Amino acid sequence: MTGDEAKKIIKDAMDRINALISMEKWKEAHRACLEILRFDPENIKVIRIKNKIEKIVRKINIKTLKDDVAKLDHLWKEKNYESLLENLKKLEPYAIDYPNIRKLYILAQKKYNSQLLERQEQYIHDELLHMNALAVESKYDEAVKLGEKLRAFRIKEDKIINILKSLRKQWIEHEIVTHRGLTDSEKYEDILLFYQGLLRIDSKYEKVRKLMERAKKSYQTYKIQQKREFIYKQMDKIKTLFQLKRYEQVMNMTEELLEIDPLNKESRFFFKKAKRKAEAIADREIYKQMKKSRGEIRNEMLNDKSNVVKM
Repeated sequence: MTGDEAKKIIKDAMDRINALISMEKWKEAHRACLEILRFDPENIKVIRIKNKIEKIVRKINIKTLKDDVAKLDHLWKEKNYESLLENLKKLEPYAIDYPNIRKLYILAQKKYNSQLLERQEQYIHDELLHMNALAVESKYDEAVKLGEKLRAFRIKEDKIINILKSLRKQWIEHEIVTHRGLTDSEKYEDILLFYQGLLRIDSKYEKVRKLMERAKKSYQTYKIQQKREFIYKQMDKIKTLFQLKRYEQVMNMTEELLEIDPLNKESRFFFKKAKRKAEAIADREIYKQMKKSRGEIRNEMLNDKSNVVKM
């Protein structure tokens, strides 16, 4: 390509750039400048035109961004920070030209977080009132479940924990009063199940634990009274079996008796005594067997010395 031809190409390109500028087609004009600079990177005139275009475009962009931001004023007034954040997020990539966008985004984020916290606090306040209403209606199960749900927000948690503690106590006391007919009866197995249910409401409630221990003792006494005649007959059988030296049977029967009456000293005495006797008999049997085995081995050695291993 001759010098004249190159000059003509650049001249045509410059004419095209000027025409695009006159039509305010900044993007196409900027692209045309870049195309010339690829072939002639040191063309000062084109470089200046390109810089001028970029400066003009930046001004236009800033004006456009200011207009876009101004259109969001109503959202600030309405305190609609959620929508405000969505719109500012779309403009954030252009913050390099208009840094105020980033500042506004940060401010809107703080406002939104504060608003969200206020809404949550109001929600917690309303739900606490609802919990109290449920407790007044003796709907403690629903009230406690609601309280556990509110704890997840981590707002006024100490207050909610104290309310839950109080609600559980009220619930348990309500159940105790409501089931007085059961706890005053002799349905001890049902009573123990009832107290276990109360401990599931609050495992640390000492009053329930004491009531359960008292019920267990009463149940034990009740079982002994119900089987008093059976216990006497069993003791007579145990004494007879002991005299007959049937110690294994004595231990089995005393164990059965102790399940009914763990505090029966006479039954425990015969169990220990029968155990000692049975162990002594077992030891004697083992000794007899060992003595018999030694005698058999000695006789075998005397009769057939070929089996003797000499060391």
